[in-house]
Amino acid sequence: MRFAYGATEVLSGLDLVIPPGQTVALVGPTGAGKSTIARLMGRFHDPTEGRVLLDGVDLRDLADDDLRRAVVTVNQESFLFSGTVADNIALGRPGASRREVRQAAQVLGAHELIEALPEGYDTDIRKRGGRLSAGQRQLVAFARACLADPGVWSWTRRPHRSTSRRNGWCSVRCTASWPSAQR
Repeated sequence: MRFAYGATEVLSGLDLVIPPGQTVALVGPTGAGKSTIARLMGRFHDPTEGRVLLDGVDLRDLADDDLRRAVVTVNQESFLFSGTVADNIALGRPGASRREVRQAAQVLGAHELIEALPEGYDTDIRKRGGRLSAGQRQLVAFARACLADPGVWSWTRRPHRSTSRRNGWCSVRCTASWPSAQR
């Protein structure tokens, strides 16, 4: 598979297979293509040449709703919406109960942090999550992803400004194969 941003090729001859149940971490310097791979897996970009497959199915052949349920990407700078913490987590699976929202936060160890907020899960986090720190915003985004229960998770982390080597990382976790009935 190949991918280019305009005339600049950033991935050449990539062949990556991640079996269900495996976690893969991609580590390297800024600009090495780690986040690009995560974006390709979420189909935020299509390859210039070749295909990205999920359990043998080309991502371009999946309906957007099916793809968004199967593949979730959490970026370091996670986007949150105006509303409560619970509302933001529940976006992972519309119609989820409050108990399911709390369970997702507990799985990630975010429950105590959320309970410590002025109104707990009912705390209004304001536009873009402005009431929370960057780390808290990312935890809420992870809880949202956990609630969605996707077959493929990917998340990225940029190097801290004080890191001398400037290596970032991208981790991919495949928890399940694509359900055959939804192909």
